[in-house]
Amino acid sequence: MKIKLAAIVVIFSLVSACGKGRKPDTTPETQSHTTANQAAAKAYEANPNDDPRISRSRGEKGGVVVLYPRIFPATSDSTMETIAQSIHFRLRKMVETALPGRPVDMRPAPERECPKAGCLAVSVGAVLAHKDGGCVVGVLLGAPDTAPRTLVPWAGGFTVKAPSIPFREPAESYIEIADFANCADMNTALDAFEPNVIDALQKLAIANP
Repeated sequence: MKIKLAAIVVIFSLVSACGKGRKPDTTPETQSHTTANQAAAKAYEANPNDDPRISRSRGEKGGVVVLYPRIFPATSDSTMETIAQSIHFRLRKMVETALPGRPVDMRPAPERECPKAGCLAVSVGAVLAHKDGGCVVGVLLGAPDTAPRTLVPWAGGFTVKAPSIPFREPAESYIEIADFANCADMNTALDAFEPNVIDALQKLAIANP
């Protein structure tokens, strides 16, 4: 019995010694990464009094925030809401395909704008303009922070009045519509221009790793 107890004491002492010999990973790289993430997390706390259309997240540096589409003019038409939801999901799928491995933060309806301080991540949104059964869709691409955004045609024909759109300015104010696509056949219209959108998205991502 005394021999067994002595053996247990020896084993416990060895285990304790091993534990004391281990030190947490305090390499500069680990500390820097952890500190940066903590700082980013503390940098933004969503204001509950913000307009519900403002994103409650800034995303993650190196990632992508997928914002909910803007609908113009505002409407209670459920058809437009259904199209907006479809565009939203297609945006996420496009981001995941074009930028594999990047963290994606898909914001729920109606969050369509980054917070006042901007997003930490690249932002991807859309504007859906409609009239008498016709639709036009443009994709809004924004670099992190409060950088101006670019508008890329995705469905229908339109020109953009300026090469860039100031942060949080309504994108629909910069669109000059030439031709509407059929709202009832949006998938076909979106498919036709999707390669152009992916190309613009990848270029933005390269410039903002």
